[in-house]
Amino acid sequence: MAIALCILAASLGQAVPSSAALAGTPAWEAVVVESPVACAIDPTGQVVVADSSGEVVSLSARDGSVRWRVAAAGNEALIEPAGIAVEAGGTLLVSDARARRIFRLAKDGTRVGVLEAQSPIAIPGVVAVDPSPSGGGRIAIVDRADGGVHIVLPSGQPFGRLPRELFNVDGAVCVPTAVAFRPNGELVVSAAEQDRVFVIDLGTGADNARRTASWGGRGPFPGLFRGPSGVAAAGEWVFTADTFNHRICRQDAKGQGRLAYGQHAIRPRDGNGAVHYPRAVSVTESVQRGDSTGPLAVVCEPFERRVQAFVPGFGSEPADMRLELPNLDGVQSHFGGAAALGGDRLALHDPESGTVVIFDMLGGTPRHVSNMSASGAKPHETGRIDALWMDDRGRRVLLADGGLRRLALWELTERPKEIIFEPFMAKLVKTRPYDRLGSGPNCMVVALARGVSGEALALAQPGPHLVRLDPSLRTVESLPIALPDTTAQPTGLAVGSDGRVAVLLDRPAMLCFFERTEKAWQSRGVLPLKELRDARSVAPLADGEWLVADSVGDQVVWIGSGGIIRRVGTRGVADGQLWLPSAAVPDSQGRAIVVDSGNHRAQRYGEAGEWEMTFSLGRTYTRARTADEVLKVKRRTPSPTSAAPLPQGKGGEQ
Repeated sequence: MAIALCILAASLGQAVPSSAALAGTPAWEAVVVESPVACAIDPTGQVVVADSSGEVVSLSARDGSVRWRVAAAGNEALIEPAGIAVEAGGTLLVSDARARRIFRLAKDGTRVGVLEAQSPIAIPGVVAVDPSPSGGGRIAIVDRADGGVHIVLPSGQPFGRLPRELFNVDGAVCVPTAVAFRPNGELVVSAAEQDRVFVIDLGTGADNARRTASWGGRGPFPGLFRGPSGVAAAGEWVFTADTFNHRICRQDAKGQGRLAYGQHAIRPRDGNGAVHYPRAVSVTESVQRGDSTGPLAVVCEPFERRVQAFVPGFGSEPADMRLELPNLDGVQSHFGGAAALGGDRLALHDPESGTVVIFDMLGGTPRHVSNMSASGAKPHETGRIDALWMDDRGRRVLLADGGLRRLALWELTERPKEIIFEPFMAKLVKTRPYDRLGSGPNCMVVALARGVSGEALALAQPGPHLVRLDPSLRTVESLPIALPDTTAQPTGLAVGSDGRVAVLLDRPAMLCFFERTEKAWQSRGVLPLKELRDARSVAPLADGEWLVADSVGDQVVWIGSGGIIRRVGTRGVADGQLWLPSAAVPDSQGRAIVVDSGNHRAQRYGEAGEWEMTFSLGRTYTRARTADEVLKVKRRTPSPTSAAPLPQGKGGEQ
């Protein structure tokens, strides 16, 4: 019947409403943050944003202008804000994953206290406050350490931890990522890795909580998700930040509904309704916006360093609605944060499809020759890839899969005489669960490296431990490694030609060096990298130098014994510029191959840091393009953007 109505309306020249248009209309966008990961709306007209780089920012609900920003809670610096919520009186709750505390801030950002939660919460993540009259201001907190959901009262007294059985789907337990309360006090929970959303009736205690609805699965169609990282609730609707479908979905509390706001931002920095990897969402039916009040939805996009707002639709879906699915055309490459190079082969991760793509680097021009794996939970599929490793011949590829908590070893065929795309080049050899690595029951592999003898080394947290693996992924040894007492987290692992092990810490950035002793890895010095803002990967170079990617700093640096020797990259989209570079690896000729994740591409720089090429799954460019040419904008910039390396100075100073 609905199809017939659509055909009739079209034949009469009437506009058939689309699901995207009914979902909402753009309001404003604010590019005033580095990494917005959570947001909340105060009905009095304030939008508060948790920036994981170390700030809380207040924006005007009217136009997105900055009201205030704070980088500290009283005398304590904010290290990694991970969640934010507004209590009934307007007080803000800010969880800090690295400080491992939940701060209370006043409306103006000043600290007024700490939520002393009397529950064993190791790493507080997303937080939500119950707005229902009978809820008493209950607070839900996701523990990032194990995905547990804790409910506490405003005093900190525990209401209980939700049983894991509530999140069981077909015999598999889903791991909660985000939470939000409905107006009636029900709790909405998303599980990003398993593409599910749950609605939970908390009852009178966590022990008698029950699941009232669950929906999801992986895909682009209504009711399906690809990484639901954030949730919100307003009126009768549940709103989901569907990260890899690049949209905000709207369903009722039973999972019914087809409206979705946003379309895939095809070109980097697209906005005005184009959404790029939404991480979190907050929605209200009524907020003060200048002289008027009305509904508002706010979306956090850390990939774009942006917050967007739109006016959401709260009406019912008409029968003649035209369904719009995510537009995923136009971008062939979605390179994630992992890379590995062995021999003349390069492995890069595509987080949208869950595949690992293989390039043949021989001959000067990278050629895409095969893919391996795909998203899913089967042995040959992947969840979230955190690190890649390749042997020195380019024949074996090891995946550290944080989503499925396992290592997966693949083998590639010999390089053929004629370089062609070969879909059956890779075969799965073996998988090994993290729990069997000998580093504890809840360990996660955060980095991989090739040892002096070519073996695979894995850096496992918590601990950390350095795990040496044999060719069959059996643990040869697992020894503790003593990192400095700091809030910085390990993000990279590399082994120099002299046998020294280097562990990279993100922020404050530093390189920590270790040598093997009989019972542990002993420290052999620390090199501070104060000029880097968020160190992401490290790789060894000749002569004891190291190659490091600085994601938030939009640069890649060469490190010597005295610090930074050379750097490339400035923030932007032109060839030679970078946006959130996630990894850098050197080839056999000492050139740097950089995963320019924020621009959906990879770039190659020469030994001296000169730009040489940009490549992806589609085309390769050896002539430096301006930003307008990259974005295919008709107007041209007054002068081309230089792709040359930045000037060098002592210690990398300019």
